[in-house]
Amino acid sequence: MHNLTLEAPAVIYRAGIRPGSDTSIVQPGSDSGILALLLTNRDAPCFVVCPRHCGEEELLAAVRERCVDAVDLIFFSVNDRGDLLNSSDRAIQPEIVPQGTIVLVTHLPWLDDLAAKRFSHTLDTLRAKGLYTLIFLRPQNDRYQDLQPDRLLISGQMLLTEGWPSAGSALPCLQSFLTDFLPLEIRLLAALGMVLGHTNLEELATLGYRFHDDLPRLLVSFNPLFDLCPTNGQLLCHDLAFERLATELLALFVEHLRHLDVARAETEALACLTRLSMRLTQRGELERSHRVLALIEAQIETVTGQMGHHDTCVVTAVAEVGEEAGATGILETSATKAAPVSREARRGQPAIQPGETAPVLVSCRKSPSLYIRLFGDLQLSIGSAPLMSAHLNRNKVRLLLSYMVFNQRRGVLREQLVNRLWPNLDFDRGLKNLYTTWSLLGKALGSDNPKNCRYIERRGQLYLLNLEFVDCDVYRFEQLARLVLFGDLSLDEQQQAAQEMETLYAGQLMADTSADGFLRDRQQHFKNLMVDSLLLITRALRDGHHQPQALYFARAAYEIDDSREDVYRELMDVQYESGQRTSAMQTYFSCKRYLSEELGILPARSTTALYQDLLLDNC
Repeated sequence: MHNLTLEAPAVIYRAGIRPGSDTSIVQPGSDSGILALLLTNRDAPCFVVCPRHCGEEELLAAVRERCVDAVDLIFFSVNDRGDLLNSSDRAIQPEIVPQGTIVLVTHLPWLDDLAAKRFSHTLDTLRAKGLYTLIFLRPQNDRYQDLQPDRLLISGQMLLTEGWPSAGSALPCLQSFLTDFLPLEIRLLAALGMVLGHTNLEELATLGYRFHDDLPRLLVSFNPLFDLCPTNGQLLCHDLAFERLATELLALFVEHLRHLDVARAETEALACLTRLSMRLTQRGELERSHRVLALIEAQIETVTGQMGHHDTCVVTAVAEVGEEAGATGILETSATKAAPVSREARRGQPAIQPGETAPVLVSCRKSPSLYIRLFGDLQLSIGSAPLMSAHLNRNKVRLLLSYMVFNQRRGVLREQLVNRLWPNLDFDRGLKNLYTTWSLLGKALGSDNPKNCRYIERRGQLYLLNLEFVDCDVYRFEQLARLVLFGDLSLDEQQQAAQEMETLYAGQLMADTSADGFLRDRQQHFKNLMVDSLLLITRALRDGHHQPQALYFARAAYEIDDSREDVYRELMDVQYESGQRTSAMQTYFSCKRYLSEELGILPARSTTALYQDLLLDNC
């Protein structure tokens, strides 16, 4: 893990006198590092942003110890409107807070935009009175970087580096993190990082777990016990006794599997841990693999009494992994109790083999995914059932959905959405419209509250689709286009790919939607992909002397886009080679007429030369 060096403040106010005040706030003494920053730098509010059990309680105790008396330190909480609350949970106006005090806010909750602005205004009022404010909050609740740009920020990494967490607090920190009110995927990534010790997204994908590219960096910003390797970008976790968190780890895997509607989630969670043990064995990290196996053994006792045949196979597979890992006998008692049969007798039964990638997650998943059809008229379906909603008739709802589709892995920032959807409104009005449109989209997808909708996600200022449950025709279309244009395919494979592209391309992208500039660009992009693919196959078929098939694809390209001169020219060539000289000349006249009437230009020299060859029958 990287060490973060703190610069000591230039001046230490030994008597604890706030600049510009004659009130003694802090007991005399000399402090250094973080505590000195807190007690002497009073020009801006201080935000202590860290997870639980990361030294915040120790730091708070040190601050209280240095206060002259209890009057000097006033504790407040904050409600969901952004108001300060006293000990009786009554809202307090910042103007009546006494002079000469430290205002301390603990456990600042997540606030929406309006409430966060209201709380930030309260901080500005306190600051104008010369009062110092100290705020403790979780990283997921921190949205004040822009609202308080000159704030003093104390991160969990800084607390950890300076040794503020008490001895043995790493496990409680991770325990609370795994059970905290955080998105499931970030807690799942933390659990995988804890067990594997070091990993990356590519390795996790081979194990059946797919995460967004920015998630490891987000996890590191949330919890200082994780870091990213500067050389290879691997996610690193502090080495600790993760097996002592067996209950929390197993519960998290069960939650993940139930989210996927996987049957027998409790025993399948054991299978997930078994696959992690396999990977550690493949790495040669046998000691860590044995620790995972011991964790599994401790949990098997709680489920063996209710096991069916499939569950028994999972447990016996655990024993096989123990053998592969050189841990013969480590699970012998539990495995024998679950299924006293030999490896040969189990042959043909479903089992987990080293090197496999979570097949049970694929076969057991029963939850229907949302499928979005953008080519032609916009259509949505869940499983085989069309999704009908009046909210989908709203143009802004359609455009919001399309923006997230086209930014499938990156998501779209809130500011970009506001500027694209409501370019003529001021930001605050546009933001209100965005929240309304987001809510309507959630309702259109079957959820009254977008927070509970499994298909869409909002991570702070980022809006995106949950690709674990969402698929779209344009994703497959782009994949096929890349194969046709850049892949090493045979001619037959190219034709098959192009025919599937034709089937997907049911018409102009979102033809029933009033398009803005962005959508018009996307419409032209996909039209070009379709036509470029068809023309490439046409030329390949002509070179192979397959004129009938080449004529089919050339005509298909013309039907999709009759505004491209290269399409006319390709069609003329293949028509003549197919013995359709008259049709080729008619195609030339259509090209000339279009260019003259629509663009006011003449055909290119190559097109005119081709027509002249047709006249002379020289092709």
